[in-house]
Amino acid sequence: MARAARRCRRRRVRLRRMRIRACRRCILHRRRSLRRVRRDDGLARCPADRRAADPARRPPRRQHRHAPDRRAPARWPGRGASEQPGHIGPAQPDGHGMDGDSARRQQPRGRSGPSGAHRSRCAHPLRQDHRRDRRPLRSGASGMSAGDTWIAGGASVRGAAHVRRGQPNQDAIAWRPELAASRVIGAVSDGHGASAHFRSDTGSAIAAACAVETLSWQLDEAGTDESDAAVAGDLLDCWRRQVSAHLAAHPYSEAEALIPQSSALAPYGATLAAFAASETILLALHIGDGDLVIGYPDGRLERPLRSDTGLAGEETYSLCLPDAAHRFRVATLWLEEGRPQPDFLFAASDGISKSFESDAAFLGAVRALRERARGDWAALQQDLPSWLQEITERGSGDDCTACIATRITKGGQHG
Repeated sequence: MARAARRCRRRRVRLRRMRIRACRRCILHRRRSLRRVRRDDGLARCPADRRAADPARRPPRRQHRHAPDRRAPARWPGRGASEQPGHIGPAQPDGHGMDGDSARRQQPRGRSGPSGAHRSRCAHPLRQDHRRDRRPLRSGASGMSAGDTWIAGGASVRGAAHVRRGQPNQDAIAWRPELAASRVIGAVSDGHGASAHFRSDTGSAIAAACAVETLSWQLDEAGTDESDAAVAGDLLDCWRRQVSAHLAAHPYSEAEALIPQSSALAPYGATLAAFAASETILLALHIGDGDLVIGYPDGRLERPLRSDTGLAGEETYSLCLPDAAHRFRVATLWLEEGRPQPDFLFAASDGISKSFESDAAFLGAVRALRERARGDWAALQQDLPSWLQEITERGSGDDCTACIATRITKGGQHG
């Protein structure tokens, strides 16, 4: 056991040194065509870029100058904090309840066994029947045309069942940047609803923020087994570090400390689904339940990641597990010339898909969202919260959160 731990530490140190060396050589190993785009998309690239933003720490020969983004902002409706661009954290409750007999619930797709609203959703930490999907996907995409950009948005609503039980919205959403840019990142995190995870709303907010922060500077180095593992490891380290800091600032009360826990971070347990896209690559990252879907101009939809196996009922893998680093699924989609490229990205909590009778019905709704995003993006953003509210009231009763990104061509058209 000690020997294995030493090997793991040596491997982490080796990967960290590799990333540092790569960042120091960023001008040499990155394509010249990417430098022009980075000046106006407002995303942090790597630790070298972060040092460049601090005049006190910035070496004179490594200055990174970013021109301000002068494009007109997207038309966002003034509907509340949870619907503003770049919002991080759970939405505020809407106050809409529902009749308990009107909810239609069903088991998550591909699972069997007992379920319950209050059972723990953390899978047993010793289960070893899950294999992380680290297969790179290299077909079905093409490089973005010069001038093409992405725009992202989303919404989160408190579940109807949570309203009845007096629980907060335990989902969180984050995306970057707020305006159209050549790169886009989105994340949705679903905090566990069981009573043992009494701080999952905080855990999900931290997870979404860490995903956007980590992917913003790891995107350039994605695409290999080592980089995929580094992305998952860095994201998990960020989440654990910030959760530990929150716990140190807000210790458990005497009553909370008496609740049986598998680990000190279990009350913050949450799942995570995230995507990141640039002009050359698309990265999908997932742990636990929820949905990640990408769409193409011909109307085709596909899931870039395999589903988890070996789970029963409401069990799911979680960031709070001791072996969470091995439960991430990461896929890379290369954008190559001469192939149809994705024009739509969708990440959602499982409260949406559980509200549909079948997977085909769920994908049909996602396809309709894609068509709406291509036709009138501002109208979609305005109507998305009410659509999610209707889903939770007529369906699962769970929190419903969706993060959407669509590609805008050089002529100003979506998709």
